[in-house]
Parts: sequence; C-alpha cells; structure tokens
Amino acid sequence: MTAGIKIANETKNLWPGFIWYLLTNKDILDEYNIEYLWKFIPTSWRLWWSDTLGLRVDSPKPFFHDIFVDINDWSNLISTDTLPNLRDACNKHLIPTVLCPYGCSAFIHRTGSISIDLIFQRYLPKVELKKFISNKKYLSHVESTRDDYIRMKDDYDKWLLNEKWAVLPSISFIDNVPYVLTCDDHHKGIKLHIIHPPRQPLHNLPSKYSDQLCHCCIRSRTIKPLKSSHFSTGFQMHEQRGCFNGIDTCNVTTYRNFDFRSKLLKDNEARSIINRPDINALLTTMVEEKSISQVLANDKRSYANYVSQNFDFDQYTDGATYVPLEYTIIMKRDLLNSGGIVKATIDNR
Repeated sequence: MTAGIKIANETKNLWPGFIWYLLTNKDILDEYNIEYLWKFIPTSWRLWWSDTLGLRVDSPKPFFHDIFVDINDWSNLISTDTLPNLRDACNKHLIPTVLCPYGCSAFIHRTGSISIDLIFQRYLPKVELKKFISNKKYLSHVESTRDDYIRMKDDYDKWLLNEKWAVLPSISFIDNVPYVLTCDDHHKGIKLHIIHPPRQPLHNLPSKYSDQLCHCCIRSRTIKPLKSSHFSTGFQMHEQRGCFNGIDTCNVTTYRNFDFRSKLLKDNEARSIINRPDINALLTTMVEEKSISQVLANDKRSYANYVSQNFDFDQYTDGATYVPLEYTIIMKRDLLNSGGIVKATIDNR
C-alpha cells in the first residue's frame, strides 16, 4: 500500500491531476472562464479531457505548443549518423521556433525548462495554484518573464514571415513530466530584473543598414587586406565581430547617409518619428542645418502618419519594461565613480 502511494505521488503521475484541478476547481473558475483556461492546454493533450468537460479540441487556439514529437524526431534522425537523415533533421527542425518566457528564441535541441506550475501561476495571477513540481518560493524565478509571453491575439513572430516557422511558447516532456521550454540561458528561470524591449510590428526582419535618422550613427569600419609586397606575401582576412551587445568593429559618428533606399529602414524611421518626439525634433534640426531637404523631411513624416494608422503600438509595448533616462545617467555616473558598485532600490508596487 505504501509503495502504491509513493508511485502515485511521483511527479510523472501527478501532472494530469494538476491539469484537471486547473480546469475544474471552483475558486479558479470564479476568476477565469473555462475557455480561457482551456487555452493553456496544448491541442495534443485536449482529447484526454474534452469529452468530460464538453470542450472542443481544435478551439480556442492554445497558448502552448507541445513539441515533444519534434524533439524525438530530431533526436532519432541525428542519432542515425547518416547524411540523408542529417539533411532531413536540419531542414525540418533547425529553426529557432521555441519562444522563451524572457523573449528569446531557441532551437528545439538547445533548450532549458521551467516547471509548468510556475509558468501557469505567473500568467494566472488572480488565483493561487497548488504546486506539484516546484515550491512556492521559486515564483521569484519567473517574476521577470515578459508580460506578453502568452497573447490573446495570434501575432507571434515568424521567421522570414513563414507561417510554419512561428516562434511559439512551447512545452515538452522531460522524464515523463511536462515542462515549459526556455532558451538554455534561462533554464529554471532567473531572479534578476530584466529590461524587455518592445516588439517589432509585423515581422522581425532587420534592415542591413544602420539607423540614419538618429542622434548618433553606427558605421562599420572597413578593414583593408594587406597587399603582397617585399615584406608581405599573404593577405589579411576580413573580420567583423558582433553580438547582442553590438558590433565591436565600428565607429559612432554624427555623419548620416540618405542616398539609398530601404523599405525596412524606412519603416523603422516611421515608428521613431511617431513615437519619439526627440527624433521628430531631430528631423526639424537636420532641415535647418541643411543636412536634408524639407521635401525629404515632409515625405518621412507623411509616410510615418500613413504607417501609424495600421498599428496599435500599445499592444507591441505590453511586455516592454524601461529605465527612465535620468536614472540611467545616474547609474552610469555612479558606476564610474564607485569602482563598479551600484546601489539600487527595487520598488515592487
């Protein structure tokens, strides 16, 4: 009898009860309607409860995508060590389509995980859920996830605008227990407070040109190869290094170049003109300094007004956080004056 109770209390046997509790508990249903709670259940799980609850399997669209089958398919193809299977695995799965709760994207073979009870609690804040994997004290590990990690509108980013490559909140089974997947840097969550940038409307395609309508422009440095001569018989390789912190082989200048066309860059400028008064004022200053013509400035403003009619910018800033400029300057100054130690006060109101 004791052995049976022990087996029943194993995490791999508890999670179906947690889902049933989530969908049927009266206190939870008083705060959230069943259709909203049903969105937390991946489509591949719904057959287990749909008949009993009288809910449809295919509607509403779930927040989470179960990719356990995809991960298994990747592992099986890679483990064969054959070139055709390697080709098939890369063509099918080598796209970073796992959306981390902190806003990152990850490949299915390079993920971390967070307990689903913690993530569900994070996005169902009106109730206190029973924990079956984690302790309540670990809730601090998910406080700084993005508020827009799960969205009522299906407007998740898609790689190269391909509908099959949508970057989605994902769940998979690890040792027969379902977990929400993260990038490998945010495995088990973090306690740090994170600055989340706003999302980009429509797509995540970057322009190949740096912003020109800005206070300071980034211009990459050209590294010329050595010429063959009496003391040199080889050529130097071109190299440019960059990461999420920026490019390390570049100059920051006030020289701006507007003699090229870029639809992506024009869209970026339009959003800045509409949402940033300092950029709009900079455009006026550039006309006064004769850096650009009044006709070009009018064209940029007209296009910005036209583009802004199609966007609800508030929905793209829902999950964003910020630090006021004056505090950023204070932090930078204190960092320089205190030898790397910064005192901070965290207000949780």
